[in-house]
Amino acid sequence: MTGLSQTISAPELSQAQRRRRLTLALIVGCAAVLALVNESLWHPGGPIHEIIEFTGLAFIVVAIVGRTWCTIYIGGRKKHVLVADGPYSLCRNPLYVFSIFGVTGIGLATGSIMVGLILGLAFWFVFDRIVRREEVYLAEHHGAAFAEYAAHVPRWRPNFAGWSDVESLEAQPERIVVTFREAALMLIALPLLELVEWAQDSGWLPVLLHLP
Repeated sequence: MTGLSQTISAPELSQAQRRRRLTLALIVGCAAVLALVNESLWHPGGPIHEIIEFTGLAFIVVAIVGRTWCTIYIGGRKKHVLVADGPYSLCRNPLYVFSIFGVTGIGLATGSIMVGLILGLAFWFVFDRIVRREEVYLAEHHGAAFAEYAAHVPRWRPNFAGWSDVESLEAQPERIVVTFREAALMLIALPLLELVEWAQDSGWLPVLLHLP
């Protein structure tokens, strides 16, 4: 695995995660500007436009449920325990995978497949950078256990044949509720995007792009 021969401390990892949050915030800001000046190539109200928007909603719902599911298994334990059951038996970073589903869904909710792909790929690129640093930290703290886990569980692509679970879990309800609430905030994008469409149709916002 690339980079696992390096070393990284907990403060360095926290600093990298702070930079990741700032980068993602910048991406979201740029995406908001794009949504304001872009009108989908597919006419609003048309069947293709509606299918793309509905797919976006489905992606957001999957993200909300998926992130909550992951938190049941890993809430508060990520840096201390090597979690390898439930969603973490399918791939090593399911929380990030579901986050990518969510932002892709927000992009699709604009009625544009291109905007969804741009957002999803941008978030994946940022997450991939931080994941590689996190894996250095996990390799240092879990040694052979993490090496064995990484050898059998993909970083991103789910391997459903590798599913495993435990009979019981010690969950943290507060973290689960917080995760659900934060993930559900993605739904706010839907009425805001409808408002943007109305403003564009009314001539209040200029349309500079037509992305499919």
